[in-house]
Amino acid sequence: MNMKLERDSKLKNSRQFNAHTPLRKLDELLLERELLDRTYQLIMDLSYEIQSSVEYVTYNLNFLRYAQHQINDLFENWSQMIHALRNRDWNNISIDKVQTEKLLDEFREISAELPHAISDSLMGIKEISKLTELLEFLHPGPKQKVLLDIPSLIDNTIILLPSKAKSRIKIRTTLSEPATPIYCYPFLLKHAIREILLNSIDAISEHWANANKTEQGVAIEISTSADTNDHYVEIHISDNGSGIPEDIKEKIFEPYFTTRKKRGLGLTIAQWVIEQKHMGSLLIESKNSRGTMAKIRLPLS
Repeated sequence: MNMKLERDSKLKNSRQFNAHTPLRKLDELLLERELLDRTYQLIMDLSYEIQSSVEYVTYNLNFLRYAQHQINDLFENWSQMIHALRNRDWNNISIDKVQTEKLLDEFREISAELPHAISDSLMGIKEISKLTELLEFLHPGPKQKVLLDIPSLIDNTIILLPSKAKSRIKIRTTLSEPATPIYCYPFLLKHAIREILLNSIDAISEHWANANKTEQGVAIEISTSADTNDHYVEIHISDNGSGIPEDIKEKIFEPYFTTRKKRGLGLTIAQWVIEQKHMGSLLIESKNSRGTMAKIRLPLS
């Protein structure tokens, strides 16, 4: 039995845990290992996106190099004619009309494509820069809590979502201003929020597939609010997906419980991070076929 299967078996056999039942040390270690496995997979996905962006930029740079050679040939042709005209060297002035027209046609095409190639290259470089910053963002970071504002955390977490999903599913954020900072473990908290968002994406995809329709308006809404009197900040994540059937609502936080072809640890990790590592609360409200809302409540200090 390999290490991953052994870890799965141990966690399956462990008792169910919740906010009121502290995890055994072994359970925590197993979840932390699972989180690192998911981080590794996320790094691999980001590496693939970086590679794709590099190939995209390389393609445009190769075009720019080709354009430079063609423009050099055209200017060389013209400079020879101008030099002969200045020296009145009529015998060496030979104008190949066909070749000149061909060069001019290529110059016109290149001139039309140059702005797009430059713009696309800059966009690709910007994307690579953003992705490499995210690789640093995935570092586990300090073992103690640090002060961080929630809007920044949410923005960076959205960037970490699969590109294919973000291209199909609209996400709208309504973040409270001014941003209220909280003490948290950024590495853990962003993974908790990401797991909730991934569940929403899966539910929306299922709902659209069953209804045989494509995207309709905003599918996921994220809002934040702060209650400084009560010393808490709230994050609400709602979707218009398939919702959760009544008969399985009590099981959604159980390790390895899933209705999809996945490992069934996403919400388990989210609950563990929010309720036990941050002393907050995670409440899931849902109606079958009418969407789901996750309510995260975190202490300010």
